[in-house]
Amino acid sequence: MASLDGIMNRSFPPAFHINNLLDLRLDEQEQEVLDLSCPVDKKPLDFFCEKCLDLICKDCVPRSHQGHVCKSVTEAIPKQKSVLQSHSEQVKEEEVFIQSKVEALKERERIVFEQKATVKAEIRTKARELIRMIKSSEEDLIAKVDEIVQSKLDPLKEKRQFLEGMQSKMRNLQEQVSKCLNSGGKQGVLNMAKELIPKMEEVKSSVDKTKMNPTEVADLTFIQDPKCMEAARHLGDLSATFNDQCNVEVISVSCFDNKRPQVFVTVSIKYATRPAYAIAPCLSIICLIQPPQVAESIKGEISLGDVPNQYVIRFRPNRNGVHKLCLKINEILAEKKPIVVPFNPVFIKRIAPTACIKSDLMSKPIGLTMSKDKIIVLTDYNKLIILDKNGNNPKVYKQTTNGHRFSFTRDAAVTPDGCLLMTDEYSILKVSMDGKLLKDIGCKGSGKEQFNNPFGITIDENTGKVYVADLENHRIQVLNRDYSFSHFLGLKGKALGYFEQPNGTALDSQGNVFVTDTFNHRIQKFSQSGEYISYFGSKGPNPGQLKLPEKIVINNDYIYVTEHLNARISVFTTEGIFVQCFGNQSSEGGLVWPRGLTFDEDGSLYVCDFKSHCIFKY
Repeated sequence: MASLDGIMNRSFPPAFHINNLLDLRLDEQEQEVLDLSCPVDKKPLDFFCEKCLDLICKDCVPRSHQGHVCKSVTEAIPKQKSVLQSHSEQVKEEEVFIQSKVEALKERERIVFEQKATVKAEIRTKARELIRMIKSSEEDLIAKVDEIVQSKLDPLKEKRQFLEGMQSKMRNLQEQVSKCLNSGGKQGVLNMAKELIPKMEEVKSSVDKTKMNPTEVADLTFIQDPKCMEAARHLGDLSATFNDQCNVEVISVSCFDNKRPQVFVTVSIKYATRPAYAIAPCLSIICLIQPPQVAESIKGEISLGDVPNQYVIRFRPNRNGVHKLCLKINEILAEKKPIVVPFNPVFIKRIAPTACIKSDLMSKPIGLTMSKDKIIVLTDYNKLIILDKNGNNPKVYKQTTNGHRFSFTRDAAVTPDGCLLMTDEYSILKVSMDGKLLKDIGCKGSGKEQFNNPFGITIDENTGKVYVADLENHRIQVLNRDYSFSHFLGLKGKALGYFEQPNGTALDSQGNVFVTDTFNHRIQKFSQSGEYISYFGSKGPNPGQLKLPEKIVINNDYIYVTEHLNARISVFTTEGIFVQCFGNQSSEGGLVWPRGLTFDEDGSLYVCDFKSHCIFKY
């Protein structure tokens, strides 16, 4: 079938415009169409199918175009002219739009090109200004050198001229004496002696040898200003924006400082493929912070930093853990960066575990600590379990590598030399991280360096003293750095300063000692020397009350206590003021019997659950 487009192409010259269709006469078009015939039926193409856009004969209508809208050529041509005219106008609009963009691009090219000269001029101006300032500083310094040197030379010259005058008088007197002695006349010698001796006595008495030495020191030196050299080496940086991928560099993260609930993140933004900073107006940067395990993001506020090429992002988190910082600069998404929001019971009210570490090796986890290289140390009834921070690569020791079998391991603390001090049934064991027994301290009993079911253990990083909660002796036994006996805290009883099965110990930043007085349902505070200070807590299920408090840890001077019967963690200040409690069984990731707890250097809290046989990370 011949198409209308084909007829148009054959009928019009190459330079023919669509708008010229308005000048054609309808009868000429009809005649051209009627001169064509159907290749199948050899009949005139006097119909036009609007669906197929084909010229057809009347026999083609029922055969190949049944159900289509087919009109006579006379009716079709005006409508198609209108369609062509409409498309032509749309193309014209697009062409005008493109032309405006071409003009905009040309204008941008001009501005960018002009920036080359402008920025170069700024650099040269700054360099000349720096040279002028250095030259001015040079002249000032040289003038000061002249002034200082002259100030030192004037008194030196004055003193020298005075001494030279005295020296001249002495030489003159010596010459007179010499002439007198050489003259040989006795009468002349006697007369000269009468005259010269008083003069020489006067000259000698006027000499003060203590004031003859120069007091002005030749100590003038040039003190170079390092900032000047830095400016000379590095005049500045260039910043520009490109439609390229950007890399975000996290320079610092400041969390909850000065008792503020916000997190402040300082970042710089660089292009991935260009040696330049990405500098954009703060309004053109979108900042979102993705909390862990939550779909809804937090919108961050962004502002310029105090240092060039740096931005400060501020946001208020609602949970702890690793957040992802997402920046979109000029509609280009930058690489996401992790930000660790530490555990903070004051500002973060929604506290839930961020991870749960499970292992078939855990049966009755009691004590928990962590080394500086983020190795988890778990005392599990009669064995020692060592894991990485994610709970992988476990090492299990039921006895030391040199044959000492564990009886009832309750807690452990990391020593300054990277080993472990562990409380066992009746003694304290020093064990290396690879399971070798290094020292066995104490034995069963109630005397010095004797123990009866020791539980919690804490090492003072400053003094090296070791604090042991001696459970069934109802006391805290303190050892020196060399593990010799130092002193006791407390006796059995309910009075203040006394204990009923103390379970855990911890030290604050001032060196004060805090003890979980388990069966008295309270926390007691002592000075470093062992004097009782105060207590807080009372028996009960309400917030701020305690029921069988067990282990205790202090982080940023907040006290965290695991409670057996309340199945939760309570938080207090070091002054005993209640902050909040979390982790009970009705909440997400609820605790059943929380026991040991510790913090890592990122501020995450780890709690081992005796009944759930796992470690919760907050």
